[in-house]
Amino acid sequence: MPQSDPFQTKLAAVTDAHERLVARLTRLSPMAWRSRRAAAEEVLRALAAISARQQGRDLPAPVVEVHVLPYAVAVVGRDVLDTTASASDLQTLQEVEAALRSALEATR
Repeated sequence: MPQSDPFQTKLAAVTDAHERLVARLTRLSPMAWRSRRAAAEEVLRALAAISARQQGRDLPAPVVEVHVLPYAVAVVGRDVLDTTASASDLQTLQEVEAALRSALEATR
């Protein structure tokens, strides 16, 4: 039985966390957004900062309307995960994981 690659195992877990967060955000009611918007904006800022660093650029944090937040988190998060996977960057993967887990906890 072949051993699994620890990076790929962690990548799969972080990708799953990203997908769960996006699904949760897309299902929030307008009332629920009142208490969860800050967490969604924070994870978007964190993902955007990681993306900017990966690109070697200094980009401002994106500002989007609440109805677009889940999709922005989906797109920026997917880009970050793809870039992290192609570079096999465990440190960045751990940073992404921490941001996603924090957001998942805050949006319960």
